[in-house]
Amino acid sequence: MSWQDYITKLEEGVNKAAIHGKDGSKWAASNGFEISSTEAQELYQALFNNRGGKVNLSGTEYMVVKTENEPIEKIVASKGNDRLIMCASYQAMIIGVYESKDIRKAHKAVEDITHYLKGSGY
Repeated sequence: MSWQDYITKLEEGVNKAAIHGKDGSKWAASNGFEISSTEAQELYQALFNNRGGKVNLSGTEYMVVKTENEPIEKIVASKGNDRLIMCASYQAMIIGVYESKDIRKAHKAVEDITHYLKGSGY
C-alpha cells in the first residue's frame, strides 16, 4: 500500500489527513492540506511539553486539550468546531482534522492506522 493509500483510508474518518516523519518530512497528505516541516516537528514536540498550550497546523492555531503517551503517543487539540488528532508510530505522525461531531470515527481512523504502522515497524 502506498502512503497516499493510507490517506484515502484516513479520509473515511477525518476531513483532512497527513502522514509526516517525526523529523517533519511529508510522506503523504490530503489535497490542499499543507503542513510545513516546522509545524509537523512542533506538533510532535507538543506531546512532551505543551499540555494546555497551542499548536499551529496548516496556518490554523489549535488549543491542546489532551496529550497521552500510552498506549500510543497522541495529541488532541481544538479550534471552534474543528478538532485535530495526531498519533505517533515509531517513525511517523498520523494527523487528522475533523469536525467535533465525528470524534469517535476520527479517532478510530487515526489510531487504527497508527497501530497498523507500528505493527509493521513504522
